[in-house]
Amino acid sequence: MAIRDNWSMNAETLTHTLEEFLSDASGAVVIEDGAVMFDLAQAKYSISGEHNKCLLHLWSTVWNTVRRALDAEVKSGTLRLAVQRLGQPQPTKLEICRERDRRSPTAKRGGAGSLRGQAETGQRKTFSRVRDLPPHHPS
Repeated sequence: MAIRDNWSMNAETLTHTLEEFLSDASGAVVIEDGAVMFDLAQAKYSISGEHNKCLLHLWSTVWNTVRRALDAEVKSGTLRLAVQRLGQPQPTKLEICRERDRRSPTAKRGGAGSLRGQAETGQRKTFSRVRDLPPHHPS
């Protein structure tokens, strides 16, 4: 999603998109600037579509934030939002992912096997080096 100056979605459409996506995403995570900011399994949210603005309020025991949604796109279980921080002129990106692990099912399966294979290879290398060491004789 390219952040742009002419927003294609009005506040009512954005509010509906957010409500619909979040109604089926109780375990979703909210990512901003590449970091998980909220886990919706523990955090709460509210959506307001008044005065021709769509506001998303997120809060937990650690964080509390409000963002104005400007545009939205749903793709592969992720809601990508162009948002504006209160008092900031430049929009930023916020992602709400239905699953914490955003890799495809194939990558998840391959990733686990690949990691397991790497671990086994690493163990073999470590143990072969240990076998090649001269015996230890305490003085």
